[in-house]
Amino acid sequence: MTGVAEVAPARLWNTWESDHPAAMRFLPLGLELRPCAYAASRNAFTDFPATAPGLVLGPRGVTAAEGVRLGLGHAGTELDWRYGSPEPGTLTGAYQVRKHGEWGLRFWVLLVLRLMPPERKGACLRWRFDAKQGFATASHGGRHVAAGANRAPLLVTVHRSLDALKQEMESKGYWYLDSRGAAGPVMALRYNLEEMPELSFAAVVAEHAEEAAGKVRALLSPPPQPSPVEGEGAGTG
Repeated sequence: MTGVAEVAPARLWNTWESDHPAAMRFLPLGLELRPCAYAASRNAFTDFPATAPGLVLGPRGVTAAEGVRLGLGHAGTELDWRYGSPEPGTLTGAYQVRKHGEWGLRFWVLLVLRLMPPERKGACLRWRFDAKQGFATASHGGRHVAAGANRAPLLVTVHRSLDALKQEMESKGYWYLDSRGAAGPVMALRYNLEEMPELSFAAVVAEHAEEAAGKVRALLSPPPQPSPVEGEGAGTG
């Protein structure tokens, strides 16, 4: 993998893992946001590896993780997925259903978070979920991470590993509640397509926890409505 010192700040958030090109990673921290999905119709979980038949790579920026477009398909359901990095340390993203392959209540999209600092040889550090803010948070080496979406997750679950998450979903289904938790090494923010056929999300790395959370909150806030033009709506007399 490319050394961090050789990478421009605007490119630190990028699709660094060729085996999973739908996953975004912030290189210095080994911070990863990986989209996953579960289809109850086939009892099948996927983290969209490069070999997945439903993965379609679209256009993307050359010098930064900006304007990244993907098509993610699983068990007949198709999603339009996109990423952006408007400034160093900041990742934005969104998905929208293009085609339903089954009842949306039974198809789940998961934003899976891992923090695997290179100096820790891939060991996952702990995430915490702040239910009041609706954000997942983590920290390492003086840097703080916040991640969340414009809708609260229907479930937040924690797991030992990605494999453990896959095994749980395929053996116990999408509404197994014993893995719910507010802290753990692999955190899954879960949404179904009945409630969330579209979603926007963001992750920010900053020097202070409050700064990271504040930036995520600002990125996910709806834009202000334009002020009415003077005289608009007034009677003509």
